[in-house]
Amino acid sequence: MLLKDMLDRLSQTKAPPVSVQGLTSMNISGVASDSRLVEPGFVFVAVSGVKVDGADYIDAALKKGASAIVTTAFRPDLAERCAILTTANPRKTLAHLAAIFFERQPETNVAVTGTNGKTSVASFTQQIWEMLGKKAVSIGTTGIHGSGIDDDGSMTTPDPLVLHEILSALSESGITHTAMEASSHGIEQNRVDGVKLKAAAFTNLTRDHLDYHGTMEEYYQAKALLFEDILTENSGVILNADSDTFESLKKIANNRGLNVFDYGLRGQKIGIKNTELLAEGQKLKLTVLDQDFEINLPLVGAFQAMNALAALGLVLASDDQVEISEAVACLEKLQGAPGRLQSVKGHPSGAAIYV
Repeated sequence: MLLKDMLDRLSQTKAPPVSVQGLTSMNISGVASDSRLVEPGFVFVAVSGVKVDGADYIDAALKKGASAIVTTAFRPDLAERCAILTTANPRKTLAHLAAIFFERQPETNVAVTGTNGKTSVASFTQQIWEMLGKKAVSIGTTGIHGSGIDDDGSMTTPDPLVLHEILSALSESGITHTAMEASSHGIEQNRVDGVKLKAAAFTNLTRDHLDYHGTMEEYYQAKALLFEDILTENSGVILNADSDTFESLKKIANNRGLNVFDYGLRGQKIGIKNTELLAEGQKLKLTVLDQDFEINLPLVGAFQAMNALAALGLVLASDDQVEISEAVACLEKLQGAPGRLQSVKGHPSGAAIYV
C-alpha cells in the first residue's frame, strides 16, 4: 500500500491531524512501534511510553530501513532520509495505521469494559453466538477461544498492531464475530482504536488500577472513552442499570445518539424480575425487550447472572436480526469461563467445587 493512500485513509478516521514532510509515493510494507521489528519499507511510530521514548529510537529504525517516521516534532535533519509525519498523538495514530494496514476485520466486533466480569462476558457472548450458528471467538485475558481456536494469552487488551493483525487473520480464517475485553489501560493507550465495534458493554466500576490511573475519577474516565470516542455512530451500548455509573454513561450514549440496552434488577430492556437459587445454578424470570422468559441459568452467583445478561445485550444490540427467544434460550447452556467460578464436577463426595 502506498504511503499517500494510507494517509488519505488516515484522514478519514478519528486519528489526530498529520503534517507531512517528504515524499509519500513509496510502498509501505509494514508498521512498527518497536525499532527492533522494523524492516525495509516500514512506517516507524515513535510512541512515548512509561519507561522509554520511541523518539530516541528513530535513528535505529532508519538504519533498519524505515521509509516513514511518525513523531511529535519535525526533524529537519531527517528530511532527505524519509517521510516525516508529525502528529500530536502518535499512539492513537499507530492504532489507526494498524487498522488500515491490517485491513480486514470480522464483520461483527463487540467489546466489554468494567472492573469485573470482562472475561466472563466476552466468553458468554462468544458461546451464545456459536450456539446461534456463528463462527465466533473471544479475545482477552485467557487468550483467543472459540470455533476450534484455543490460543492462550496473557494481556487483556493486546497492543494495537497485534490486535489488528489478529483480527485480520481471524477474518481470513472465516471468523465473523469477535467479543473482546477492553481494559482501562487498553482504552487509554488507544489499543482498541480502529476496531469497528457494533456494540460495547460496561459491567461495573470498583476500586482497581489506581497505581496507574491515580484516582477513581481518572479510572472511570479512561473506561468512559470507549463510549465517548471509540464507538462509532449507531452502535449499541449495554449498561448495568444497577451500577453507580449508569446515569453518567447513559448520558454519554444519549448525547451521541447511541442505542442503550440497560440490564439488571433495574433494567428496562433486559430486566431480572425474580431469582431462585438452585443446586447448580439459578432460575431467572426475565423481561427482554418487552418479552417475558423463565430460564435455568447453569451458573452460580448473582454476578454471573449479570454477566450473562450483559452478554445477551451485546448479542442483541449488535444484530437486530437475532431472534430474541433463541438468544435467551442459549443462556441455559452457558459454561463458566476458565478459572472464573468454573464448576468442577464429579468429586466423589458430591461437593460443589469451583475454580
